[in-house]
Amino acid sequence: MDTYIFECLDKDKQNIIEIINNNIDDLIYCSPVLPIIAIECLNVDLINEIQENYHLNYLIKNPVNGEIQDTDGSLLKNGKSISITPSLDFSLLRNMYYTGWGTTVAVLDSGVNESWVSEHQDFTGYGSTPIINHGTKVANIIKESAPGSQIISYKVCHEHSVELINVLKAIDTAVKKADILNLSLGFGHQCSNEQPCALCAVINHYTQNESKVFVVAAGNNSTEGSVQCPGNAQEAITVGALTPKSQRIANYSSKGRVGEKKPNIIAPGTIYYKHELDEGTSFSAPVITGTSASFYNIIDKKLSKLKTYLYSTANKIEAPEHHQGFGLLNLEKLVEVVRDDESNIKSERQRQN
Repeated sequence: MDTYIFECLDKDKQNIIEIINNNIDDLIYCSPVLPIIAIECLNVDLINEIQENYHLNYLIKNPVNGEIQDTDGSLLKNGKSISITPSLDFSLLRNMYYTGWGTTVAVLDSGVNESWVSEHQDFTGYGSTPIINHGTKVANIIKESAPGSQIISYKVCHEHSVELINVLKAIDTAVKKADILNLSLGFGHQCSNEQPCALCAVINHYTQNESKVFVVAAGNNSTEGSVQCPGNAQEAITVGALTPKSQRIANYSSKGRVGEKKPNIIAPGTIYYKHELDEGTSFSAPVITGTSASFYNIIDKKLSKLKTYLYSTANKIEAPEHHQGFGLLNLEKLVEVVRDDESNIKSERQRQN
C-alpha cells in the first residue's frame, strides 16, 4: 500500500475527502488549518482521478523518512548528567530570574525519559516510552537553561527514522498547549519560500496565525544548500552548530543557500550526557529553545520581540551569512538587552499609574 501526501486548493478539500472516503481508501492525515491531505492508497486510479480533476500544488509518493539530527557519539566519563561545550553560563539567566516559568515547551522527538516531563503523547504506535535517549538529551538541554519551563513530550519516532505524517499530527496537537516547539529532526527534501513543503507550510501557518515559536535543527549534511526541512521554513528559528574548540561552524552543520539567512543563528552542538559524547544540530536547537523559553514570559510571549532579541544580540563570526545567519548566540548581551527592556516596561507602567 502506497502513501501519498498532497496539497490541494482550499475550495476542493472537502470534495476530495469525500472521494477518498467513498473509495474506502485510508485517510491518514488531514490538516485542520491547511488543505494538506495524506492517504494510504490501494487504488492508483483514485490518485489519477484526483490529479485529473483537481489542481494540486504538489503530490509526493511515499514521503521520505526523516532523521534526528545527531552524529555518532562515543563513550566518555563525565560526572554531570548533561553539559554543553563550549560551555554557556546559564546562571546569567537564573540571576535575573529568567527560568521559564509560565512557558510550555513541546519536544517533538523520540520520547523523553524524565520524571519532570508533565505529559507524554505517542504518535508512533509503539507507546510513549523511549528506546533511544535522543529526545531525553534534547529535553535536558532545554531544562538546563529554562528549569522552570513545562516540558511536554511528543514522541514522533521510535528509533532514528522519522515519519512525516507523525510530525504533522504532533504539531497540530502540540500547538494547542505549547508556546515553543523544538524539532531536532529533518527531512532531506528541499522546498522554497514560494512553494513550501507540507511541513514548512504548517510551521509558517502556526507561526504567522497563532504566534507559535518553532525552533528547528538545520541538519548535519555539511554541504552548501543542505539545510533540511523544516529548517527551510521561513518562519522557523533554524539553528546551526558551533565547533567545540573554536568559534567556527562545525564541519557537519548544514549550510544554507546564498542570499538567505538560513540557518538563522548558531549555538554549541556538542554535549556530554552521563557517559556519552554526542554532537549535532539536534543539540544546538534546544540551546536556543531553552534560552528562548527562559525569558519568553518576561516579554509577554511576543514572538517578534523574541526573534529581535536573539538575532540582534548574536555575534558575527568568520563565516558567510548563509552559513551563520545573524551569528552566534551571545547570552551575556541577550540578558542585558532583555533586562534593560524589562526595566523600561516597568518604568512606563509606573508613569501610567
